[in-house]
Amino acid sequence: MEITSEIKKEDPEKTDSDDLFFQLLNGKTVSETIQSSRGEFIVKFPKQKDIERIGLIVAQRRMGISARSFDLDTENEIYKCAVLDVIVESGPKWYEAAKEKNENFSWRDMPDTDFVNEVYLMAHSFRQKVQGKFKHLERPPMGAIEHEGVQAPVDDGLFQGVASADTGA
Repeated sequence: MEITSEIKKEDPEKTDSDDLFFQLLNGKTVSETIQSSRGEFIVKFPKQKDIERIGLIVAQRRMGISARSFDLDTENEIYKCAVLDVIVESGPKWYEAAKEKNENFSWRDMPDTDFVNEVYLMAHSFRQKVQGKFKHLERPPMGAIEHEGVQAPVDDGLFQGVASADTGA
């Protein structure tokens, strides 16, 4: 038996205080003011819980109907409006007035598709810019995993001698 000193865990907030990942994990939010053709909007970087919320909104707006039942344009519009409903934190006076007047206000209420596309694309660019700032840990390369001589699960021998290789990708 060996007796050693207790190892104290380091506080990630102190050691990684400049790391954006840990700042967001510890309750911070990243937002940016974007200048659209109809005024300034403040958009936030969506965390995983925001992405989940977007998915739930999209599902609600489909009203239980499979996504395959919608044409691609409609599905894209449903998604874009759900994203903007979640990540747009504030906007110009006309936007705030519309939200105040209608408690169920949504980007679906916007009459101009080009304007919705404009704000969505700027918000998406912001999201990609923030995503690119995360420090990613190096993963050791995985070697190929080969499985040969897989037993045939079908009586006719269709899969007999099948081999696979995992390249780690």
